[in-house]
Amino acid sequence: MPGGCSCVSVLIVVEGDAHLGRLARFNPWVLHYFCLGGSVNPSRPSLVAVLYSQLVNQFSATTPGTWVVKHIASKVDPVIFRATNGRLTSTGLPTLPMLTLTTPGRKTGRPHAVQLAYHRDGDDYLVVASSMGSQTHPAWRYNLEAAGTAEVRVRNGVFTATAIALTAQEKQRLWPAIQTTIPQMATYVRRTDRDFRVFRLTRISDAG
Repeated sequence: MPGGCSCVSVLIVVEGDAHLGRLARFNPWVLHYFCLGGSVNPSRPSLVAVLYSQLVNQFSATTPGTWVVKHIASKVDPVIFRATNGRLTSTGLPTLPMLTLTTPGRKTGRPHAVQLAYHRDGDDYLVVASSMGSQTHPAWRYNLEAAGTAEVRVRNGVFTATAIALTAQEKQRLWPAIQTTIPQMATYVRRTDRDFRVFRLTRISDAG
C-alpha cells in the first residue's frame, strides 16, 4: 500500500477525519492522495508527505527506479497529468515540480509528450535533457531544438513556450539551484560524462 497503512492511520487520527479512516481499509490509492495533502491540508505538507517525497525521489535515482521511470512512468504520467489537470502522476501527488512538454517529432511531425521535472527561474521554466544519466541525449531534446517552441502543461494551465538552451555560463550559475530543486541530478551527472543541455521555456501565449 502506498505511504504505509500505519502512517495513513496515524494521519487520519491526527486530522480527525473518520470517513477517511474507514476508506483506509478499502482504497489505498485514495488514502495515499489524502495522506500526501490532497485536500486535508494542501498548504502544509505532512511529515508523511515529506518522507514519501524523499523515498520516491531517492528510488527514482536508483537503477531499478530509472527503469520504472523510463519504461512505465514515462508512458502513463503525461496521460494522468492531463486527466487530473496537473494534480497527479503515477506516484500520486508529484514529488517534484512537474510539467508535460509536447513537441512535434522532427521526422514525423506527430506530437510527442514527455513528463519532466522543472526548476523555476523567475517566470520561466528550466528543464534538463538528462535522460536520467544515460549515454545518449533524449529524443525530446532534438525535437525541441528543431521546433523552437513547445506546448507546456503545468498544474491548472497549458501554454505555448519558446525554448532556448542556456549558455555554459548561465548553466553554471543556475545549476546549483536546479540540483536543489531536482536532487536526482546529482546522481545522473555521475552516470555519464555527457553534457546535459538545459532549456529555458518562456511563455508566449496560452494554448488554444
